[in-house]
Order: sequence, then C-alpha cells, then structure tokens
Amino acid sequence: PRRVISLNGEWLFQRDGAPTNEWKSVKVPSSFEQHEGIEFNGVGWYRRSVAPLAVPPGKRVLLHFQAAATDAEVWWNGEKLGTHLGGWTPFRFDVTKQVHKAPAGQPYELRVRVDEKVGHNTQGFLPIIAPHFGGLWQDVQLLIVPDTYCDDLRVLTVGDADNARFRLEMPLAGRVPEEMPEVTVRCRLRDGSTWKGLPVQAAYSDGRIVATAPLADFRHWSPADPILYEVEIGLAGKDGDRIVTRSAFRTMEVFGSQLRLNGQPLQVRGLLNWGYSPPLTAPNPGEAV
Repeated sequence: PRRVISLNGEWLFQRDGAPTNEWKSVKVPSSFEQHEGIEFNGVGWYRRSVAPLAVPPGKRVLLHFQAAATDAEVWWNGEKLGTHLGGWTPFRFDVTKQVHKAPAGQPYELRVRVDEKVGHNTQGFLPIIAPHFGGLWQDVQLLIVPDTYCDDLRVLTVGDADNARFRLEMPLAGRVPEEMPEVTVRCRLRDGSTWKGLPVQAAYSDGRIVATAPLADFRHWSPADPILYEVEIGLAGKDGDRIVTRSAFRTMEVFGSQLRLNGQPLQVRGLLNWGYSPPLTAPNPGEAV
C-alpha cells in the first residue's frame, strides 16, 4: 500500500547570500564539504523540481528526509512547511494539500535551507573530535501512503524474552479513526525465512495502538549469534497500511559485579566508531555504500 519516490540525485545548490541566479548542480545525498570544501561551515540553499503527481483517492503524500545536518527549513511551491533541528534524525511533512491545490500537470518546486550549526548540542561532541559536516547528507523521498497510516517514525517494537512475546506501540497518523482498526502482526528471521502470522492482543487510546504478539519458539540475540527478527505490522483491509521494523530478544541483568546477557556473564569491551568513511567528512550513509 505504500509507494516510495526517490528525490535523490541532481539538485541545485547555492551558498546563503549568493546572487539569486548563481546555482550549481550537486548530488543529494552528500555533505556540504563534498562540494564546497572542508572549510565551509555555513548555510546553504537547495532546490529542485518535482514531477507532477497523480495522487489516488484515499492516499496522502509525505515529504520525507532521512537526515539533514543540522537546522533545516523546507518550502513547497513557496509555502513554508516547517523546520527541523538535529542532524541525525529523520523528519517529514504531509504535503497532500499542497499537491492537490497546485495547477494540474505543472511540476512543484522544493526548496530547503540548511544551516550546519557547527557545535550545536544536537551534534554531541563530534565536532570536537572529528570532522564536522552539514547538508542533505541522507535520502530524500516522497511517500504515498494510505489516508490512515502507521507513524513508523514513532513505532516501538520490543522482544520481551521474559514473556516470550513482542510488545508493540504504534501511533496512527493522517485520518486517525475513533475506533481501533484491526491489526495484524507477522514475523520472520531477518535471513528471509517464511513469514509467520502471530495472534494479537491490542488496546487503543488517543490514536495509539498498544499490542502484544506471542512467539513461543524465539531465539535469543547475542554477539555470537546476532539473531534479528523482521516484524510486519499491518492495518486490515486491501489498502491498509503495512510497515516492517526489526526487533530482537535478549535479557540484561546485573548480578553482583557481573553483567549478564541472557543469563550468562558478559565481558564488555569494544571500539568507539562513529562510522566516518574517508574521504567523506560524513558517516557512511548506509550498508550498501
């Protein structure tokens, strides 16, 4: 029921304060430093044209940013949609009304102002110990979703090993119904094995579904056997929304001076790795890169 339209690729960019006709082509996602040099610490403007959309009845359009460092302001056809502060977290805007009221067959204009804000507390202490970075450094997308959809930016899925079940919290967004829609849950190991439907017990309040789904034969996660489950949560109906998230089962406890994982003593040691990927001045954007 969801459709994803990538807005990655060629965008136009200019530094804040540049002449209005002085734009250059850059790739998104990328950091400021990749096309402006590592000494650039300021504010940049992005813009691009978005092809006309035919939005089916009962659907919504969401403009999704996986991350923008650090302070972003967003406009759609000259109308300000809002702002977001924080270089690591995803954010989105519902642009359904803006799409419908635009002249038919004409492209839309998307503009984004990004202030790197070097040293802002949302960056933690990274600018002190490592190269800083700014810009649209992760994916930009349009999401076509059902009128009532799962707010996957706020979904919580926990593997409850003590009670052999998944615990789920799922806020609804868009047209939030007064009565709880029917919910389905299924899971599989992340290795791509067959999906398994699970029984669900759910409650509903203020647009939020809280549910449990038992899984008797689960496997524990550990460093030696890092078992992850894919969990699909769906709203009933042909056009009901569906999302897939990940979860794992494990227990942690302190026993005297010991830290125990799944009931076994655990010695904790490791390296601090922020994921920087030379020659990039930003972390590696994903597993596939």
